[in-house]
Formats: sequence, C-alpha cells, structure tokens
Amino acid sequence: MSFVSCTDITRATRNEVTQAVIRVVGLNASMDRTQRMVSVHLGEVNRSTHTDVYAGGKGLGVARAIKTLGPDVVVYGFVGGITGRFLRQTCEALGIEDRQTEIQGETRICNILVDDSTSQVTVLNEKGPWVSEAEVEKMLLALLGDCEEGDIVVLSGSIPSGVPSSIYRQMIEQLNPVGVKTIVDTSGIPLRESATAKPWIIKPNLSEFQELIGSTDIPSLKTVAEESRKFLNESTYAVIVTLGEQGVITVLENECFLAKAPKVPVVNPTASGDTFLGAFVVDLLQSGDMKNSVRFACGCAAANVMNFSPGIPERFDIGPLVEQVTIEELEVMGL
Repeated sequence: MSFVSCTDITRATRNEVTQAVIRVVGLNASMDRTQRMVSVHLGEVNRSTHTDVYAGGKGLGVARAIKTLGPDVVVYGFVGGITGRFLRQTCEALGIEDRQTEIQGETRICNILVDDSTSQVTVLNEKGPWVSEAEVEKMLLALLGDCEEGDIVVLSGSIPSGVPSSIYRQMIEQLNPVGVKTIVDTSGIPLRESATAKPWIIKPNLSEFQELIGSTDIPSLKTVAEESRKFLNESTYAVIVTLGEQGVITVLENECFLAKAPKVPVVNPTASGDTFLGAFVVDLLQSGDMKNSVRFACGCAAANVMNFSPGIPERFDIGPLVEQVTIEELEVMGL
C-alpha cells in the first residue's frame, strides 16, 4: 500500500470485508486552537504567526483519522454551547455521523502553542463541562441502542465532571454480551476499571500504562511486555502500548513485538496517538493482520507528527513511512 487518500484506502472495507460499524465514544470533546509562534515567552505578550481551529479531544481525533482513511464512523459524547455547535458543524463537514448528546454546559476550549525556536509544544487543557446524570443516561441510551453484534466501539479520552469514573467499564460490561468489540484508550481510574471488564483491546500510552500497573518508574520494554500479558484473557485479545519515540509494543497471547516508526521532523505531535488508533482500527478491519495494522498505524502517526494541524493530510503519501516501520520480535516469559 503505497498511497493513501480519503477515498482509496478502504473502499472495500464495509462491503467486502466486514459489515462492522465503527463507533467512537469521546466524552470530553473540545474546540482546539493550535497557535504557531516564532518563540514562546512566559509572562510576556506572545503573537502567533498562524492559528488553526478544529474539533479536538481524543475521541474526535480518532474519528477524524478513521474518516480521512475512508470508512464511515459514528461519534458519541457530550457537546454544548457555541463551541459545541462548532464541533457539530465540523463533524458534518468531515462526514462524521454525529450522535453526541447536547448538554447545558459549554464545551471546553483547549490551546496548543507550537514554539518554532525550540520545537516544543505546550498544551493548555481546559477543564471539561459538568455533565448531569440525565445527560449521561441519554448518551448511554443512544450508544447502547445503536450498537449491534460485530461493531467496534472505541472508548477514548478523559471523563468530564459529573460523569462516573466507571462509565467505560459499564459500557464494556453491557457491550460484551452483545458481541461488540471494545477498544479502550483512557487513563487513571477509568483505565484501571475498564481493564477489569475485559475489553477487546487495551491501548494506553507509556504514562497511562504506568498508572495501570501502579509503577512510578519508567518500565523497561521487557517489563511492559510481561505486565501487558497479565491483562490478556478469553476476551482481551491484545494490549498495545504506545511509547513515543521508542515505538509501539503489541502483546498477544502467543506473540509480542516492538514496532518502530521512522525518524521524522517533529512539527506538532498533538493527536498522534489518536491518529495511530484510528488508522489501526481501519487497517485491522481491512486486513485482519495485527502486525500489518500496527505498521500502517505507525506510519500514519508519523505523518501526523510532521504537520502543524493534527490528522493525516489528504493526498499524503503514507507508503514510504509505512515501509520504514521496523518490527522486532520480543522474548517474553511464557511465550
């Protein structure tokens, strides 16, 4: 696969390979403003040279990547106020089916500062709005009422105020009996609770994985692999841990490997993990090959890093990046 466009990559995915519907739950969406600056100076007036405004939050980052690569995707979560209307308009413009629940609170605004002089990126995340119990119930009814056997549900991002930390666990426990495959990408207590509910795939980054296993020290690759194996069971098919520049460790029942993406010029790494996850889901539905899907996702994440705005640029040649992704088998106790 040498070239990716918004129409070419998965033309056959829904009709010829699977009828699965991809649904993304992103409970803490945001309007993101990325501002590029010659340099950033704290305590002084800073002026941007370029500003980009887009729908943010991990869930919408995943959905954007999925839709860019072709398949239909449905999003669930909470939106409210003027910024909430902006997110709905963005979903409509991108062709993302919007099943987000309207709330009385105002959707948050987050700011990303890109410093050209240091190549550092500073993220200012605003606290999410308060969500009422009735609004939570309405969102759950929408999701659970829509899901059918074989669907893929990605549970992505943090939990806004008012929403119980057990929300993702509750979703998994209700979706598993229906035959829905769940993928969890969150942190803290929601991640720990979700992991006990036996999701199909667990996908934390390194710091989230440290929280999951209760470690304050940065674990070695061997430790990441061995600790990941403890979460595999009859329902949890894989644990995928993204390690930033170190690569991605994937642990299956009888296999463990490390994927390393190519070295690329870093412009803005924001949403690279979300782009990885969206690309991974698309390719896994198409190919059914875990290694192939991780390699493809690594290439898409590298493309994300190289650009000022998050996501996979349309008409971008992903092929050379994917070809540079290396796979190394890891020896893990018990394999």
